[in-house]
Amino acid sequence: MKYILFVRYETDAERKRIDYAVERWSDRINITKPRGMAILLDADESLIPDFLDDLLSRLELRELRDRGKVQVFRAEPYSIDIEHKRRVLTYEFNVSKSAMERFLNYMISKIGGSYEYSSEKTKVYSAYTKKGYIRIEVTLGDNRVAIALEGYGEVVNFFSARIDEEMKIFLGGE
Repeated sequence: MKYILFVRYETDAERKRIDYAVERWSDRINITKPRGMAILLDADESLIPDFLDDLLSRLELRELRDRGKVQVFRAEPYSIDIEHKRRVLTYEFNVSKSAMERFLNYMISKIGGSYEYSSEKTKVYSAYTKKGYIRIEVTLGDNRVAIALEGYGEVVNFFSARIDEEMKIFLGGE
């Protein structure tokens, strides 16, 4: 069975991560990244031959067999049943709130996190490793901090273990 994926990306870095994933999987599944343009048509089937005739008339076809430059597949949506993972780590602390905030900033920086934005008491960060992309939400109270991690694959477990280890060391092995 063949599948067509349309993957939208926002940055060149994101495109490179997609290329890296394709490269990692290329020895397990047959992946082709066609050159050219992908066009998703949502039209009455009777209009497709006329559209293709018009399209082919605009291509530089040196020989009749060059019509292979255009391939048409019937497509239907495929439901992606992969749920993101979410884990919340909660810690109580008895150091000053400012000391905890400084440590959290240090720890997020150490694990490669980048600040995204704040809302009320929560700061949102993102990080990317070879394990994948993760979103980290840090909510700091007077004597309690909650760190929510969201992502796909093994990245949530990977960062949870790193953060838990750092927090336990800082808090004295609680």
